[in-house]
Amino acid sequence: MDYVDSKINICFSSDNNYAPHVAVAILSILETSPNGKFSFYILDGGITEEYKEKILKLKNIKDFEIQFIKMDNENFKNCPITNYVNYITISTYYRFMIPSLLSDLDKVIYLDCDIIAVDDITELWNQDISTCCMAAVPDTSNDWHRDRLNLSRNYYYCNAGVLLINNKRCKEHNVETRLFEYAKNPDRKITFQDQDVLNIVLKDELKYLHIKWDVMHNALCGDDPYPYHPKQHSEALETPYLIHFTNTRKPWNFRCENPYKRRYMRLLKKTEFTSLWKKIKILVIIEDLCKSVFSYQKTREHKIFKILGIKIKRKRPIKLWDIKRITRDYIQESIGWHDRAYKDLFNEVSLLNKFIERMNYSNSESNKEKILQLKDKYKGKRCFLLGSSPSLKNLDLKKLENECTMTVGKGFKLRESGLKNSTFHVMSDFVGFLESEKGFPADFSEIYFTSQNVPFIENEVKSSLKFYYKRSGDNGFKFEGDILKPLYTAETVITFAMAIAFYLGFKEVILIGVDLDFTAITGHAYESSAGERERQKNHSINSRDEMLNGIKISAEEMKKQGTTVLNASPAGIVDCVPRVKYEDLF
Repeated sequence: MDYVDSKINICFSSDNNYAPHVAVAILSILETSPNGKFSFYILDGGITEEYKEKILKLKNIKDFEIQFIKMDNENFKNCPITNYVNYITISTYYRFMIPSLLSDLDKVIYLDCDIIAVDDITELWNQDISTCCMAAVPDTSNDWHRDRLNLSRNYYYCNAGVLLINNKRCKEHNVETRLFEYAKNPDRKITFQDQDVLNIVLKDELKYLHIKWDVMHNALCGDDPYPYHPKQHSEALETPYLIHFTNTRKPWNFRCENPYKRRYMRLLKKTEFTSLWKKIKILVIIEDLCKSVFSYQKTREHKIFKILGIKIKRKRPIKLWDIKRITRDYIQESIGWHDRAYKDLFNEVSLLNKFIERMNYSNSESNKEKILQLKDKYKGKRCFLLGSSPSLKNLDLKKLENECTMTVGKGFKLRESGLKNSTFHVMSDFVGFLESEKGFPADFSEIYFTSQNVPFIENEVKSSLKFYYKRSGDNGFKFEGDILKPLYTAETVITFAMAIAFYLGFKEVILIGVDLDFTAITGHAYESSAGERERQKNHSINSRDEMLNGIKISAEEMKKQGTTVLNASPAGIVDCVPRVKYEDLF
């Protein structure tokens, strides 16, 4: 495809707060691409005339074309801002309109404002994107992003901060309309605003760029952010082209640890935004003073504190990511790899389990102490364990007001059905947590149990206790009654809840709303989200036998040790547990 554009077209979207950083980004491009001729387009979300004039004065350094395009936020009024990242504003969606706003251009580079160029951008402009709508760099934490959006394991979730856009193809494929339709759909699955939308809608129409074109903060400072692209990652660290300040602590914020902060400061000082440079310089001085009294840093294995010159080193608790890193290192050292073979091996559950077995999954002392205090605390009592199946709609949940109850997942939604509170709540689904995070009532339960992959914020709930789990492996599911040890997963939170109820000492555990009949009775006792419907269709049906087996084995082992499990659900296929009538229990 031959592009008719004679200049390199670069687009930013910004409000007045980010205008100084746009100036820094433009200056960095002018300095590192001396032979390039540029046309800059600023999608303007309220930049003052004063700030526009300051940006225009960059022409004194090198001439360029620039156009400010006034944006109407009414076009984005139904596009959600999730507040997962608190500095994001509605201007993040402006990039959706590039195909129509810049309709006379065949090709455009879009850049976030918090980016600086450290090498010539011309090479990026010359990339061939004739067969795709856009090109972007894979984000860090790819497994996490793919899991929460249910994306294919062969897909790399991309960061939207650097986009090489085939504008002509985007118009031909109606990309702008498709992006807006998904963003404004009430059943959308969005955590990272426009970035999630782009990855979902254009997952088959994206080309992957080299990491050097979007070197994010985690790529510079994180632990193995690119396990599938170590060679590219190494090349990007050695010779980066675009630095993206993705961390919340940006160069203009207090305690920014990005190694390119000083470069950003030098660029800012050359612009007309000298008052901002002075403010940041004061912050840097304060930082240096603070560091002389107290400093803190992390390595892979340790946390290192420095107080008045005295170093204190503490071993870091092992996390799931550490296990993945060690597994990867083992593969590299033992058998070697190329990208495809390594990726396949790395996703093998059995191999990962060998390392999980070796790791010390000990809880923090405070967490362990709290859990130990609950051991057999409810000895001799009974507990109603509530799933979320539709059969709960047929039960009077108000009868449970004076009973010990244990809900799971999004069980807090059962308030709509008459369950005011729950004694305990168990959550192990990270994707479910993201979907419910904003609407999770902290007063719903007395004690929350969350697995290692659910990042509960302790201050938001009365008590949050961590448990750990691992895959069942080749030998199948095993019941573990000590929740200070890793629990085996049977692809359902119910088996975790059963183990917790056993640990607490309950003599009788009564299941209700645990149907597992995902074909005849679909949905939940509350209104299901689109994500829940999709997971039930693609995951729950395929894992049903594993779930049933886990419940069966758990009930049998609990019975051997004095705890009876009963099923009072009025429907479903969990016949491996003795059935009773719900009404007869009161």
